[in-house]
Amino acid sequence: MHVVETRHVRRFVVRLEPGEDVVASLQKLAKTELFRAGWVRGRGVVAWAEVASWDDARRAWRAARHLEGPFVLTSLEGTITTRIWEPSVELDASLAREREG
Repeated sequence: MHVVETRHVRRFVVRLEPGEDVVASLQKLAKTELFRAGWVRGRGVVAWAEVASWDDARRAWRAARHLEGPFVLTSLEGTITTRIWEPSVELDASLAREREG
């Protein structure tokens, strides 16, 4: 096992403006601030979402679907990693939509 202890932690508090893409904004932040890995947590409201689900029988992701909101983003968690020198963002979210009735 290889263990590295960090004693210095950088934190960014980010508020996106209406119309900003969550993934693209986080990738841009990673490039601008020159960090290679991190955790993401968030809450809020989004106008649309691209949602993909896992197909256990095929052991593969189903094609992402574009859904129009607005949605309440009750939970958002994920990671930012570096793949082939570019930031890669993977997010898991719980969404809720208000409906009549």
